[in-house]
Amino acid sequence: MNQHLIPETIECARRDFPAAVFHHFELMRGTPRDPELGAPDPDVVRGAMPEVLRHWEGYRRFYGSGLRNRLARAAKARLMDLYLDLARGENRMPACHVYDTHLVLYETGKIAFCELTDPIGDVRDKDLPEILAGAEAARRKSMIAGGCTCTHSCFQPTNLAHSPREVLRVFDNAMRSW
Repeated sequence: MNQHLIPETIECARRDFPAAVFHHFELMRGTPRDPELGAPDPDVVRGAMPEVLRHWEGYRRFYGSGLRNRLARAAKARLMDLYLDLARGENRMPACHVYDTHLVLYETGKIAFCELTDPIGDVRDKDLPEILAGAEAARRKSMIAGGCTCTHSCFQPTNLAHSPREVLRVFDNAMRSW
């Protein structure tokens, strides 16, 4: 496990990739091929968060220096808190809304709401509206709405935005950092 290297990794990113303006820290998900690998210790990662948050100050080049920047950083910090809670077994993730907001189109023509779930159809066989109105899509929506939880960073900002409580929390944190 290399979670103790987070500060060194941040410094390496600053030094060796100065033009890069968007770095994120993903927690491992799924079952790794190497059994020696695993999710990081949430307490070690939480201890490194002050350095991560300082690193995210550099997002000004990406988001500008105003409210948009502060909201983006506050949302990322909130998601990291939720991810670390989940790693501890405390699921406080907002409800998933991927079925209302996203579609994955594979090169084979298969369609899924999320690449972490099975396909709901194939656009080579049916039109998209027919797939979305079909039984498999309804079954998958029900499964996701029933409590599907992940740390997929592509979907979680959308899920935060669909939770009034989380939107207020992110906005409050952004304003406190002003």
